[in-house]
Amino acid sequence: MNAVVHRLLSIIVMVLMWDACAVLRADDIVGPSVTELTLEQATELAGVHGDLELNHLRVLSPRIAELLSSGGGAIMLNGLTSLSPESAAVLSQQDAMLELNGLTELPVDTALALITPTSPRVLWLTGLTAISDEVAERMGQHNGYLRLSGLERITDRQIELLAAHHGYLGLSGLKQLSTRAATALGQHDGMLGLNGLTALTPEAAAALTAHGQFVRMDSLQTISDEVATALSRHEGPMGLHGITTLSDTAAEALARHKGVVYLMGLETLSDKAAAALRANPEIQMPARFRPQRSTNELATAPADAPPAPPSDHQSERTQELIAAGRPIDAGKLEIESRFHLARAMWSYDGLETLNEAWAEEATNEAERARLNAVREFSPAWWREMEFRYGMHPPVPESQQDFTVALGLLRTQAKVVGGSSPGIVSSCRLCHSTMLFSNPDPRNPEPRFAEGIPNAFLDFERFHQNAATSGGTSPGFLFAKNLPRFFVDSADFFGILVPVVRPDGIKPSLLRYDKFFVADHGSNYTKKIEGQVPLIPFLKPQPWTNYKYKTAGTEGQGVYVDGGFAGNVADVTYAMAISRDHLGADYADAREVFRQCVPEYFKSLTTPRYPFIADVTEEKADAGHAVFMETCARCHGDFKKTQSKTYELVSFPNTLVDQDELGTDPLRITGVFDMNAEEKKRFLSGKVTVTHKYAAPPLVGIWARGPYLHNASVPTVYNLLKSSTRPRKYSMRPSSTDPNNYDQAQIGWKFIDESAKSHQQILEQMEQEPYVRVFDPDWRSPEQWEALKQSLANVKNVKVDPTKPELCTGMLNTGHTFGDDLTEEQRLAVLEFLKCL
Repeated sequence: MNAVVHRLLSIIVMVLMWDACAVLRADDIVGPSVTELTLEQATELAGVHGDLELNHLRVLSPRIAELLSSGGGAIMLNGLTSLSPESAAVLSQQDAMLELNGLTELPVDTALALITPTSPRVLWLTGLTAISDEVAERMGQHNGYLRLSGLERITDRQIELLAAHHGYLGLSGLKQLSTRAATALGQHDGMLGLNGLTALTPEAAAALTAHGQFVRMDSLQTISDEVATALSRHEGPMGLHGITTLSDTAAEALARHKGVVYLMGLETLSDKAAAALRANPEIQMPARFRPQRSTNELATAPADAPPAPPSDHQSERTQELIAAGRPIDAGKLEIESRFHLARAMWSYDGLETLNEAWAEEATNEAERARLNAVREFSPAWWREMEFRYGMHPPVPESQQDFTVALGLLRTQAKVVGGSSPGIVSSCRLCHSTMLFSNPDPRNPEPRFAEGIPNAFLDFERFHQNAATSGGTSPGFLFAKNLPRFFVDSADFFGILVPVVRPDGIKPSLLRYDKFFVADHGSNYTKKIEGQVPLIPFLKPQPWTNYKYKTAGTEGQGVYVDGGFAGNVADVTYAMAISRDHLGADYADAREVFRQCVPEYFKSLTTPRYPFIADVTEEKADAGHAVFMETCARCHGDFKKTQSKTYELVSFPNTLVDQDELGTDPLRITGVFDMNAEEKKRFLSGKVTVTHKYAAPPLVGIWARGPYLHNASVPTVYNLLKSSTRPRKYSMRPSSTDPNNYDQAQIGWKFIDESAKSHQQILEQMEQEPYVRVFDPDWRSPEQWEALKQSLANVKNVKVDPTKPELCTGMLNTGHTFGDDLTEEQRLAVLEFLKCL
């Protein structure tokens, strides 16, 4: 299996070679009705470093193509219906991703110019319905990711020519496959996307078995016993998600398959068929066809020492990319793949019954019935995932074959005490998100925003629901951990993630309540047991800010926040989850990370403010002048580069003492003193405790609310006028809905709940399952008493915890510099910040 995965990853990485930049819709700059660009417009677009999308362009000259290609990101020309050889030759030099989905035909001379040894490694031509033999032969010379999903009229000869292609080949337009065509595709070197197939003969299936890599045929709803027998001899992973039932003979045949087979669409199986499939742990099927162990059984399962970790082919591929001089590609793969070998946190099968946990929380029968009918991975299911947990489906530019959701990965490890495949979180769960890119709520066009913190992630609630639906108790997820030499999931979640509340309170508050410290965790997790009730909602750092950090001794930026200072590799692995119980993988992983991830972080860009067309330029210019006079000393100097656009030209990396800043102190005290000291010996002294806050760069600030390190301030306007800050507030969690955004105040819309008691807020959350609330009054009298005792052991805490308005960890105080501005100046600064 590992050898197959190794081969598979070498192909998958080709899909992931363009930088994760923000996508700029040209309509925002040149207008939605422009079908042909002038040189001035193209020059303006060329100054934007990132991905570029033009949906209405009909004419593309070589000079315009040259200018658009100079931006360095992906280019999507979805309205282009014809392409000259001269323009194609220019685009062939573009070393990223090229999407030309408007083309319905591709002449030979254009194909010869477009597909060359230097042509884009990711090429989407999904509008083509037919090609000539000469074009097919040229496409067969392409290396990388080639998607031709619209091809319906294609001959066996053309498939033979295309099969010479190296990399991912998407032919989802094919409805049927002849034996001759299947024989050719069986020799293809790379993943195959044949998701349009509605029927497959035994002869064609037998011919495909020579193909040893991942093949997807998700439109097949049924297969004969003969086809199943033939497919069982295929040695690579297979995606057959469309199959709804299997005969006993077909199930027994597929159970003999040596690789992973995805059958998550199964609806009916006989007991005999289900038993046959269960015998092969590589068969991925719905949980209802697997026997479920009780929570009590799992909770008492022995915490045996974990097996030796499997061979890390992902790390090998990362090192190959580094050696090839492609650190950005390597860093992207590292971020996407590092934890796919980690020990499981939740059961993958639990996703199928996650809706049952939602239904149990419903307050009326109609809603309960609706939720019980929601199927996993359906649009309705993903809607609930976003509104309840802030989780999003994977997108092409962030997906490996083991990606479950943005920031959730299937692991090779099984759930402890069972045979179910497991799920683990990755860095992206907290540090990346999806954002609307179009202000029109009818078509918000959500875009992947790498490095922008997930404003609405509710990990606690997901943890509770996933543990329940997956048949594992929340505590058991961590009780399996043994004493370890380095950080493990007990350490990680003992600091950053709360578990289910013992009092059963619905976990929707924008704060952290009771933290879990594993009985078998490492020494420092036990030390913080008295302080765990103190930790507030902690916002993750945006990766997009990394490029502005002060250069360190290793030529990297220095990552600084209230708790840590050090290079990004050290700080990241101070929070990482070791997959080896002795931490043996740490030194190698940290070194690989150090060589590539900083370069990837530096390549990231921030998404453009979607409502930029509504910005008043004169007002923004006035705000720029105010900002440079009052804010630049901490947040950097900005220069206007074009209309409604300012770039950060210098950043001071100012560290501000907490006493001067006046914000909540707990982010930089308590746990992080012990955390850094405990980890120091593993990090060669490169991580230190600062007791200071780093003033952040404000590029892309529109997308980073709520604000301050503990999310206590909902909008930038509230930040600049402290008297308007609500003590309590609620939000509707959706980062993909333009209607949920407040243009006037810059931030997600909120409701001031300051007049409500904590009990009233709990009752509100009972009736509104999607609402999130920031409430500093959550502590019970017993918790207040524990808090007072705990504070005696925390350094530099100067507030009185007996006063609710000074609730440590939940303060919205400090950063009052904007109070000195006039209202006119304040609004002008807001207008300026929209242009960053």
